[in-house]
Amino acid sequence: MAANTQVGKTNVQTIGKTEVAPTVTVRPKARVETIDQSREETTNNELPPYLWIIGILLFIVGWVTDTPATYMKNFRRKKDG
Repeated sequence: MAANTQVGKTNVQTIGKTEVAPTVTVRPKARVETIDQSREETTNNELPPYLWIIGILLFIVGWVTDTPATYMKNFRRKKDG
C-alpha cells in the first residue's frame, strides 16, 4: 500500500482562503423596447468678425499695391538709370 493513502477516510484540505466568485448577469433585468441614440451636434460655420476685417483689409491692400513683378521691374529701372 502506498504511504500517502488513507483507507476508509475522506481527506479534505483547504490551503489559503476560499473566495466566492462574483456572479455576472448577462441578461438585462428588464426588456428594452427602443434605445435612443440620437445626438445633436451644432456646428458653427461663421468666421469671427476680426477675421472678416483682416481679410477685407488684406484684399484692399493687395488691390491698391503693385505686384512683386512690378516692384522688380521698377527696381531694375532705377538700378540701370
